[in-house]
Amino acid sequence: MQQGYQTGRFGSRLARNVASSSAHSGWQVFYDHGDPTLDEHVAATKGFYGTDVQNLNRLADIDILVASPDNIAQLLIEIEERPSPPKKLLGDALAILLCNRLALRVHGEQRTFEISSVTRLLIAGVVPDGGHGRRKIDEIISPRLRRLDGFADGVPPKNVLFVFRSTIDEALEELDAIVSDQLGYKAT
Repeated sequence: MQQGYQTGRFGSRLARNVASSSAHSGWQVFYDHGDPTLDEHVAATKGFYGTDVQNLNRLADIDILVASPDNIAQLLIEIEERPSPPKKLLGDALAILLCNRLALRVHGEQRTFEISSVTRLLIAGVVPDGGHGRRKIDEIISPRLRRLDGFADGVPPKNVLFVFRSTIDEALEELDAIVSDQLGYKAT
């Protein structure tokens, strides 16, 4: 299966669920790993620090962005479809925590979204059952990360949640339940 395929499917389903939720009128969902000529929701989200995105201040690529009508990022989702060591996941989280804005191109036009104290970051994927990887994430990395102060204009570290299981299907099933609960819609 092509790398990013599951992420694209998850993002597409999330975009449909949010669009069909009356409580989320005007909300926007963008996701990477799809064909932008077939779906207007497909766009690569770049996390950066500063006021204008450039290669110098671009810090992270983010798989999925869910934003409210006021262009505030409500949810940022990063999905690791292949088994990942805990230090890579920590690197993903820290790169995103350093960002203060997000940018993407939709129909050739750059759009910018703000990060606020309500922005949540969900990082999901595969960590094999063998070894101490999942325990390291659950018992050491996650609790210590949440105790960091963070930046006033960044994702609060307490708003970071890791969702890792032994298969991508299990991780995405749990991620789907968490996202639908946090956004308050019924997943389809």
